[in-house]
Amino acid sequence: MAWPNGFDAPVAGWLHRPLREWAEALLDELRLRREGLFNVVADAHVVG
Repeated sequence: MAWPNGFDAPVAGWLHRPLREWAEALLDELRLRREGLFNVVADAHVVG
């Protein structure tokens, strides 16, 4: 028996329209550097 599939959240659509500004602010390089959450240079290589 196959595992039941749920539903796909329309994340791409959200990030292109209603949540775009929020996502850009959340991932802003200066903000990430200031808050020290990630090593922005190293993480950029991982993400691509």
